[in-house]
Amino acid sequence: MMQQSQHARQEKAMLAAGKANYIGASPNVDPLVRQLGELLRPDAAFLIDTCRRAGIHRQTLRKWLRGQRTPNLLDFQALLEVNGYTLVIQRKSDEDHQ
Repeated sequence: MMQQSQHARQEKAMLAAGKANYIGASPNVDPLVRQLGELLRPDAAFLIDTCRRAGIHRQTLRKWLRGQRTPNLLDFQALLEVNGYTLVIQRKSDEDHQ
């Protein structure tokens, strides 16, 4: 049986206590990635299933949320889609882009 790292054990304990937050505190986390993280439920089974259905590895999602990696558009869209969301480009109002 594989041993869990200390970090993995701490994360599992935080999940069980309802204290986990998959949004990284890193200032370099893109606002869209931060918003995605806020849409996801912070329980391991849900995240594992969501990542599996989107075709991405759970560690990939964690790296996005910690600001360690930038998602490619197709993977980001896949994760949104399996959770019932879509990415839309919307023009700013005239006041916003002057």
